[in-house]
Amino acid sequence: QAIDQRDPQSALDVLAKEKLVNRLRKQFDNDHIERLKTGVSPLPAAPFFMDAIHNMEKIGDHIKNIAQTAHNLFTWSKGKTRLPKDIHEDNQE
Repeated sequence: QAIDQRDPQSALDVLAKEKLVNRLRKQFDNDHIERLKTGVSPLPAAPFFMDAIHNMEKIGDHIKNIAQTAHNLFTWSKGKTRLPKDIHEDNQE
């Protein structure tokens, strides 16, 4: 939507959601470790689950990069520059 409609606010909305992806990844990591400790999750499945979590975060990072670029392009074309400082700093996780 941010790119189709050339909407910088939609790009900012995506950036805010990327923070949620990072928090979820950390929670999934912690939950998975607890399941391994208690024997709820089988050890042979651990690498597959960890790969899925890692890939989810990489997808989120790629989406963040696209949203930042879209925001910068669309605001630059309107005479504004770069991401708001608070959004940019919040997404440096």
